[in-house]
Amino acid sequence: MNTSNQRPHLSPEILEPLQHLGAYFLELPTDMPVVVALSGGVDSSVVGAVARRVLGPARVTAVFFDMPIMVEDDRLFAEQIAEVAKLDLEIITFDPLIIDAVRYNRTDRCYQCKNALFSILQENYAGAFICDGTNIDDDPQRRPGMKALTELGIHSPLRDCNISKEQVRLIARGLGLPNADRESSACLATQYPADTELAL
Repeated sequence: MNTSNQRPHLSPEILEPLQHLGAYFLELPTDMPVVVALSGGVDSSVVGAVARRVLGPARVTAVFFDMPIMVEDDRLFAEQIAEVAKLDLEIITFDPLIIDAVRYNRTDRCYQCKNALFSILQENYAGAFICDGTNIDDDPQRRPGMKALTELGIHSPLRDCNISKEQVRLIARGLGLPNADRESSACLATQYPADTELAL
């Protein structure tokens, strides 16, 4: 990864994980498109921004799912990130409440929701390298949706490159991303008791 034009803005502690992540994308086949599930959070934003920087605009697409269970600011941040990082942004409107496990807030809600979302990406972007923003600090025990990603063969570049949340924030600041210090936001379903119908 060529970082010669970035060095004035990036410290050595940022350059190492940044170069690792950039090299990760450069190892992909040159004709393979990359699709990043952009949530509006800092993790997927860094994945999308770095992929765009090393692969160029033609190969990278960011996809945001506009859903009633998401925090309102998520779409705003996704749009800001796409503008700052010069990412091609696709917005897909989806209502996960059509899934019973989500609608009634079952224990497997997150798994079923992730499975549905990333299955849509696989259908819409067949043959693409589809990835998310899971980092090495994310605990599968606390994020049951990660099981769906594994089953579907979705890639997690930050996790594959052993990049931590702290490093993600450092990279985001170095790249000038507006959500570098944004706290993680959970979907609105987490505010409801288990086995309760969601009224969203």
